[in-house]
Amino acid sequence: MRVGAVSTTDPKQLNEKGGYYALFHGTFDLRSKKWLMAEALPLTRNEYDRIGDLFGDLELGSQEGADRVAEKARRHHFH
Repeated sequence: MRVGAVSTTDPKQLNEKGGYYALFHGTFDLRSKKWLMAEALPLTRNEYDRIGDLFGDLELGSQEGADRVAEKARRHHFH
C-alpha cells in the first residue's frame, strides 16, 4: 500500500514565525506488516503550501497517481 502525507506543527498557522513542515511517503506491505520503503523529508513553508497541489493529482488507490506525486516532488526538489 502506498502512503503519503504532509504535516506541520502549526496547522492553524497561529505562529508568526511558522512551524516545522514535513513530507512522508512510503510503501507498506500488508502481508508482512513491514515498510518496504519509507522516507520523511523536511519542507520549507513554501514547499508545504505547494505540495497540496501535488497531492490533488493523487487518485485514491492508484499506483499511477502515487507515482506521479513522487515524480513531481522529485522535480520540484522537495528534499
